[in-house]
Amino acid sequence: MKKYLLGISITINVVLVVALIIATVMFFNMKNKVTTMIEQVKSGEYIELVTQNSQKLLPNSLKKLTAIEASDNPCEYFYQEVDIATEYLVSNPSIIGAETYANQLKTLKNTINKTPSILKEKACKKGISSFNYIIESIPSTEK
Repeated sequence: MKKYLLGISITINVVLVVALIIATVMFFNMKNKVTTMIEQVKSGEYIELVTQNSQKLLPNSLKKLTAIEASDNPCEYFYQEVDIATEYLVSNPSIIGAETYANQLKTLKNTINKTPSILKEKACKKGISSFNYIIESIPSTEK
């Protein structure tokens, strides 16, 4: 019986030593990654990497957006833009959050439809302004 306990004890010790070595190596790798990331943040390189990687996530059609200019009838133009954007989002469910965005645009359109006629034109201009803000906040790929 003592023969077996010695073998089991040695095996357990070997496994623990290997686990300790692996944990130590993983710790130092993580430390090096954190140190590298801190240096990138200090030098401004991290922001450039985030910008480049976020560009890869945007669909090509969103990269080509331009600001909307209100015409003589801002409500008609706004409704048209909402319909186009909603159709695009519904036809491209692979875009993260497409369904949520489409529902929000439909809700915005319905809210503006229910606005009293005296305030409707102003509400449409605010809607166009919201569209322009979203379009301008999407980073441009042209430099």
